[in-house]
Amino acid sequence: MDWIDTKTIYVLMHLFGVTLGAGGSFMSDVLFVTTTKDKVLDKSELEILKKGSLVVWAGLLVLIISGALLFSLDPETYLNSSKFILKMIIVGIITVNGAVFHFVHTPRLEKLVDKHLATDPDFEKYSRGMYWSGAVSIVSWVCALVLGGLRMIPVSVGVGLILYALAVTVAIVGAEHQRRSFFKK
Repeated sequence: MDWIDTKTIYVLMHLFGVTLGAGGSFMSDVLFVTTTKDKVLDKSELEILKKGSLVVWAGLLVLIISGALLFSLDPETYLNSSKFILKMIIVGIITVNGAVFHFVHTPRLEKLVDKHLATDPDFEKYSRGMYWSGAVSIVSWVCALVLGGLRMIPVSVGVGLILYALAVTVAIVGAEHQRRSFFKK
């Protein structure tokens, strides 16, 4: 197969993983907002959200495997790249955030099926973490996508993390505003 090399195969796998992970994440966030617009989450809506989560996890798994394969082709170059290191930190945050949503927030949502969310004290108590987690997810996936598309970045890992933290902060402020408006009568 002289028309395709190993790196190209790994890059295509990586793009597929990003497409599944980021696409699933964006769609899950949109579905969460739209399915709770009536302030009730029914069982079928929750099942759709869970399926979206599975797509994100599948994408993340493909992304991590293909990323490890790409890394194996030239570890020295990757380890000396601030873009790579920043992207790995962000992928780590995506993974931890996804685990929190899957193992903490989803079980809480299961207990709230068919309840009026805007008046439920449990949802009000736990919603902040859910909304903030969504904000972290969106910003993290967008940053990973942007970093993946750039040949290099003109900043250090530290400056990149500061910019990332600022973007996450802005997204959390927006998510908190949306969350508060959800509970207004």
